[in-house]
This record gives sequence, C-alpha cells and structure tokens, in this order.
Amino acid sequence: MYKRPIYETSEHLKREYAVRDIIQKKWICKLEKLPRKDIIDYAICRHGSICGWIEIKCRKQEYTLSTHLMISMHKINHGRLISDSTGLPFFLVVKFNSDIYYYKDNREKHELRWAGRIKSQRDDEDLEPCYFIEIGLFEKL
Repeated sequence: MYKRPIYETSEHLKREYAVRDIIQKKWICKLEKLPRKDIIDYAICRHGSICGWIEIKCRKQEYTLSTHLMISMHKINHGRLISDSTGLPFFLVVKFNSDIYYYKDNREKHELRWAGRIKSQRDDEDLEPCYFIEIGLFEKL
C-alpha cells in the first residue's frame, strides 16, 4: 500500500488550533478533531451532538488580493459527501493574513482546474483537481 508522507508540521497545527479556538468562541461550540481517514478537519459539536463539519485552511495572503480560493476537489467533495449523508452543514474556514472568513457549502458549481502547489511542489501529488471558490461567497467570521 502506498503511503504519502505527511507534510503537516507542528507549526501548521499551531495555526489551525488558533483558528479552531476562535471558531469555538464565536460559534459557541466545540470542534472535535476528526481522524485523518475522514479527510476534513473537524466535527462541530454542541452539547455532545454533532451539528456540522469544518475544514480549516490557513493562507499566507490577504483576503482582498484574490478573486478565488483554490482548494482540493477531494476535500470539498468529501465534505459534501458527509454533509449529504448526515444532513449537517459543511463549512470551509480560511484564515488569511489578517482575518478569518467562512464559506457554508450550498452546492454551488465552482470552476474546476488541474492545479495545486506549484511554486514549492513537494511531490507529484501536490498537483490535483482543484475547485476555485469565488471569494465573494465567503463571510467574515
């Protein structure tokens, strides 16, 4: 069985956890980290019940400098799959340099391109089908 190296560092997790903590305070919930096999990051919980799903991304750019956010098609499709199978919403939360924005997936059709990490490509799997989500669909947290 092929195993791809894990590129997520402790610094990546530190930034993700900082965003998680802000979401928990703003949305009055508990975010439970999902196992790696579940592909997306967290279950949104209130009073012990799961009420949604979240993928968190941290980007080193300003929100206003982009017209679209690129994300793996596989991540979005998986978020949609578990949302459909549970009837619970799926959110994409993005920490830009200075602000945090979220997008509630409503099954909009996004542009699909072959893309990914180009400038600092680590391996062949850094290029994949990616959705380009219009930045105007995001709301400030």
